[in-house]
Amino acid sequence: MPPPTHEADPNQLASQALDALRAQREMPGLSATQGWSFPFTFQHGWIINALVLALVLACLALIATAVLRARARGTSTWQQPVAIAENPAGAASPHLDRAEKFAREGRFAEALHELLLQALADIRALHGTTLAPSLTSREILREPSLADTTRAALSLLIGRVEWTWFGLRAAESADYQAGRADLDQLRQALRPA
Repeated sequence: MPPPTHEADPNQLASQALDALRAQREMPGLSATQGWSFPFTFQHGWIINALVLALVLACLALIATAVLRARARGTSTWQQPVAIAENPAGAASPHLDRAEKFAREGRFAEALHELLLQALADIRALHGTTLAPSLTSREILREPSLADTTRAALSLLIGRVEWTWFGLRAAESADYQAGRADLDQLRQALRPA
């Protein structure tokens, strides 16, 4: 094969190289007149339509899942926790009232959440700490002024709420009863000695 010159046609050079290598130039079983193309090209409109339909169905499935999970949790809205100091001693708070109501209805995840709101209200009222409403439960746990016993009881309650509220694990009556015990332990830790 003669060395290529700069004036040579690139197609001729490629053809010469393929001839020298004895390379196959056609697909087996196809004649030169039939040609060959990739079967899934964008010239087929049905493929694009199928992909768009699959995307729309996936979006609808995600929306339906979100709606069903929201219904399973209930539609409780956040309210500013009511401090114990605003209630006479021994009187039930709105959070505890709602917790009991949710527990009677079998809505234990919402009941546990109300217990956590009551715990935060108790910390604000009895601990004398002004906790910003924007703080997460985990940020409140890192509050340096909390006593270890208070932090331990609050940590247990937060764990129960997160496991059922965010972990999408169904809460049961036993979870609610354990949450009530956690709240009682937290209240005991907050009371002056």
